[in-house]
Amino acid sequence: MEGSGWIGLDGTVDYRLLVRLPPGYTPQSTMLRSVAAMLRDESGRIRFGLNVRGPARKPAVSLDTGSARQRAQEQA
Repeated sequence: MEGSGWIGLDGTVDYRLLVRLPPGYTPQSTMLRSVAAMLRDESGRIRFGLNVRGPARKPAVSLDTGSARQRAQEQA
């Protein structure tokens, strides 16, 4: 996992994380398998970005849909 971002003096965070799952990992959910296939890189790892924002004690975590869309288009 790689990340970049900041922590504010007021206790807020704003991070972007790049997650790489192990080669050969397959989600249990049938619905997620097709999505995972689009996010695989050349080495077989599933790659996706996460955004972590808000108060450090309870940040909101969301999928970076921009990077996911870009990976899917590269695979098409």
